[in-house]
Amino acid sequence: MSPHNSSSTIGQRLRKFRELRGMTQQELELEIDASFGHVSRIESGQVNPSKETLNLIASAMHLTNREIDYLFGITTEPATREEINKAIAEIKPYFQKKGVIAYLLDDRWRYCALSDGFKKLFVDDKDDPLVSLILGKTTLEALLDDVIGARAYFHENHFDDFIASHIPYYYAQTHFMADDVHFKNTIHLVKRTKYAPILETLGHQKGITHFSSQESRIIYFNIHGLKIKTQFSREPLMSHPRFEVVEYSVSSPVLKLLSKLNRL
Repeated sequence: MSPHNSSSTIGQRLRKFRELRGMTQQELELEIDASFGHVSRIESGQVNPSKETLNLIASAMHLTNREIDYLFGITTEPATREEINKAIAEIKPYFQKKGVIAYLLDDRWRYCALSDGFKKLFVDDKDDPLVSLILGKTTLEALLDDVIGARAYFHENHFDDFIASHIPYYYAQTHFMADDVHFKNTIHLVKRTKYAPILETLGHQKGITHFSSQESRIIYFNIHGLKIKTQFSREPLMSHPRFEVVEYSVSSPVLKLLSKLNRL
């Protein structure tokens, strides 16, 4: 997962966020009580905004914490190998616990690590390439790339519904990273599938929801022909906020069945 050098400036990122919010330069200037032409000068690189001005802009545009970090330039580059290793070290003891079905994502939604339980559930043998194929890929790349083949582990009757809810949520969390190579690759892949119209719809929306309903968190996996119902949760790492753990829970009877089949 080598870093990708982003060429965007703070002015370019500001323009992107302002356009995504559907605001004119004058409207933003009025919101932050700035002089006429000040936003234009920031966006064109003629002046460097102060931290106070950036905080006012972030507040006026109702940016999320991740969007603020991106605007400020803190996360314009993907997480480094060192950052990833530190995040992995934090969750490693938990990921080694029996029955934990989880993985670690970074702020680009790339798979960074898989729990032992996750690998045992989905990987049949040591020669199965699934793990090496999905690490470093975004969730949508893993789901939609036929070479990776992760779709085979989802129950076919529910896969389309899951993707239809997953694409908008992914887009809401990452669409402001338009100059990022991982975002570009993912969007390019989606556009080559039958799910492309979902992206077109999102592109015309003025407001994008960051909400993920409880129903949309239910996923049905296909494990050796068995339909396994799971529900996932997301938990950010407090000491490494660029990362989050996505964990799947199953009912007690299903847990006992998977243990009996030696899949956990």
